[in-house]
Amino acid sequence: MSSVPPQQHLANPSEADLPTDAVRARLTGLHDPAALLEGLFEHAPVPCVIFGTNGHRVASSRAYRDLFGREPPPDYDVLHDGVAVRSGLADAVARAFSGEHVQTPALWYEPKDLAHIGADDARRMAIACSSFPLRNAHGAVAYVAVAFRDLTAELTAREQAEAERLRLQAALEERDRLAAALRASEERQRSTLEAAE
Repeated sequence: MSSVPPQQHLANPSEADLPTDAVRARLTGLHDPAALLEGLFEHAPVPCVIFGTNGHRVASSRAYRDLFGREPPPDYDVLHDGVAVRSGLADAVARAFSGEHVQTPALWYEPKDLAHIGADDARRMAIACSSFPLRNAHGAVAYVAVAFRDLTAELTAREQAEAERLRLQAALEERDRLAAALRASEERQRSTLEAAE
């Protein structure tokens, strides 16, 4: 592990935010820029899928296939994803296709709800997405990439902690109710004994 701060790894600090034209020029200067990008896309640990402007999958990364257990089938259309519509994310999808970078909140995603694509073997998961446009040389949106974060373990742990908190709260309320009932019973007994004397 290097002890050099990350910003010093760049030859020039302004390289951290290179304009697209500069990146394009650097890639064009490489012997095989397509192989570089293919390797990066396929081996990066970030689950990612790229959609054409028609909403259909163009490519998905290995990390995406590992996360979801498959890639979207050819007839899947992200612009008409029923889960996105029901969960209120359809607007976020549309905004990404109109050129915005969109972050979604974490949500439970149930691929089996997409009956029209036959995702019966896909697993339920909690995900958050970052969607962003990939523009052509003229600046028009040519594709939309969606990167995913698997938050299943985190949300499951949160749900389990909340369920445990509710169980504990119910147990404490039951204890208090029983203690109050015992005090009332003892008071009635005391009153009965005092009246009998």
